[in-house]
Amino acid sequence: MKGTGTMNQDHIRDAAAAARSAEQAIEAASRRRDSAVKAAQALIDNATAAERAEQDTARSALAASIRRLLAEELNIGEIAALCRISTATVRVAAPGT
Repeated sequence: MKGTGTMNQDHIRDAAAAARSAEQAIEAASRRRDSAVKAAQALIDNATAAERAEQDTARSALAASIRRLLAEELNIGEIAALCRISTATVRVAAPGT
């Protein structure tokens, strides 16, 4: 091993080992970040899917409720006032009204 002669072989080996350890730590940090990003994305995907399912269920319940009110011969304005929702929401929830 060629050197300046100011470091003995033990110091050279220790410095080389420290450099390798530091490089491995950098690589490990990158892998941990990548793993955390993947885990976070999976959580986001699951939350999005759960949100969609909940919204679909709520939309179905809203439409069913509005159809029942329409069957009672209430008009859109009356339903909107009774439910405290907009007439646009009533129309969207029960198309064809």
